[in-house]
Amino acid sequence: MSLMLANVSERTSEIGLPRALGASRWQLYLLFFLEGVVTTFVASLIGICIAAWMSQAVQDTVSVPMAFSWSLVWLCLGLATLLGAIFSLPPAMIAAQTQPALAMRNE
Repeated sequence: MSLMLANVSERTSEIGLPRALGASRWQLYLLFFLEGVVTTFVASLIGICIAAWMSQAVQDTVSVPMAFSWSLVWLCLGLATLLGAIFSLPPAMIAAQTQPALAMRNE
């Protein structure tokens, strides 16, 4: 959430321009919310791929049987995406409430 808050504060002019051109608060809210969810989903997917590769490497190196459960993979992916959605809400609300004149002045 802190990264998303920093992202919102750095992108004030990017927020102000669409608002000045007529974008609704809902559209800005949706933009930042979906950005946080998609970023979390992709990062989780990359982490799962690395974990699968590492577990295979350990299994080949140490000859220890390791199981990779797909149901657990989907659970972790869903939980991470849910947390990303929850923690994207406050920064998205802040971005949506930014006044266009103030955002353009901070440029």
